[in-house]
Amino acid sequence: MALSSASGAQILPTTILYDAQGREVWRYVGDLDWSGEEARKLLAELPAAGRG
Repeated sequence: MALSSASGAQILPTTILYDAQGREVWRYVGDLDWSGEEARKLLAELPAAGRG
C-alpha cells in the first residue's frame, strides 16, 4: 500500500513504466492482458533501448 500511495495509484492494478533515469514514461490503470494486442501496441510506442 505504501508503494501505491507513493506513486499516486488509486486503482489497482496499475502498471507504471519508468525510464533509466527514473522518470515515468507511461502508466496503465486497470487489468491488461500483457500477451494481447493492446499490450503489444503500448510496448511498441517505447523508444528503442539506449535512445530517447
